[in-house]
Amino acid sequence: MATAFGTYSINAKNQLVVNKNVVLDGTWSLTKDHELCLTFDGTQDTDFGDKVILEGTIKGVAANELSFEVTNRTDPDKIKTETVALSGVWEADENNKLIFKVKRESGRHDVLTFNNTWVIDDKNRIIYNYEKASLIFKKKEKTQLIFKGTWDITKENRLYYELGESSDSGFAFKVGTSVLEKNQIKGKIMVGKEENDITITGQWKVSKDLGLTFEVNYDNNQFKPIIFGGDIALNDKDKLSIKFGNGIDVKLTQDILDGKADFFTAVHSGKDEDRAEWGFGIKF
Repeated sequence: MATAFGTYSINAKNQLVVNKNVVLDGTWSLTKDHELCLTFDGTQDTDFGDKVILEGTIKGVAANELSFEVTNRTDPDKIKTETVALSGVWEADENNKLIFKVKRESGRHDVLTFNNTWVIDDKNRIIYNYEKASLIFKKKEKTQLIFKGTWDITKENRLYYELGESSDSGFAFKVGTSVLEKNQIKGKIMVGKEENDITITGQWKVSKDLGLTFEVNYDNNQFKPIIFGGDIALNDKDKLSIKFGNGIDVKLTQDILDGKADFFTAVHSGKDEDRAEWGFGIKF
């Protein structure tokens, strides 16, 4: 059933509190319309049936929080909105879908799955879009969720999007063969059963200390490098070879000494190509 309460909130234990004194517990989930659903525990006797749906829209996403602006009818002629928030961690599931794991007691989690395909915008942020019918205006409205974080590569060679350095939240994606091009990392990723093209933009750099790095430009010109590493060898003034192990040898066709980042890369595999195909599954 949909909500028809006077007031409600979510407490520190991620329980639903009705009219400031009735505490309801159960399992949180996300409906197809991106609304919060609380399915009550089987042993819990309530006057609200076996579940309750909080109608409204997602208001915001943070490193360890998911907030909703919930629309509530207190009587046939009056509609009010309230903001409630769940605490937890963001992750990517085995199908590269975004999920929010609601922290519960005894170490368990309720999983909210975001089934739409996500994209990367021109500021290298993860964007999740959905639309649903508005309870007030009776028409479909588009909602955009912006995840602010930074890109990296994990030790397991997954593409990782970290949501805040002091949080446990982040998306570790399984990516197929990727392409290193001029100022870009391109790849294809399966999100559920849909293939998603991703592009991260930035600037390639090489140093003796860090090896090959890719400086990603985020909002407000904030830069952070993805460090590929590797051992550097200068072949001649126009070619730089970076060895990662396992026989992988990336050659950069650039006059590296003048500091320019205008170059293409190529994997050395018997013949040179004008771009590098790079699988994040390769260990180096």
